[in-house]
Amino acid sequence: MLVERLGILEFRFRLEVTDGELIYRQTGMALCLGPLSVLLPRWIAPEVVAREGPAGMPNRTQVSVQVLMPWVGLLIAYEGAVTSEEAPG
Repeated sequence: MLVERLGILEFRFRLEVTDGELIYRQTGMALCLGPLSVLLPRWIAPEVVAREGPAGMPNRTQVSVQVLMPWVGLLIAYEGAVTSEEAPG
């Protein structure tokens, strides 16, 4: 399980590996105000569809993310390669 917080929104994911890719399966979303956390019903909560996997080089990862809103459809989508660098030290 992975929980990611963005402001007052908390996204909950189950992580799976399929064909060498890490798949983020959203299991829920909550609205968080201090210690209070209220799980949002699926009919009102945005849905995040995301995956990451190898991009052909040891230090690169291919990512794909979509955010969908109920009754609206696709809100935002992005994909591309992320390159990691070692921190100077």
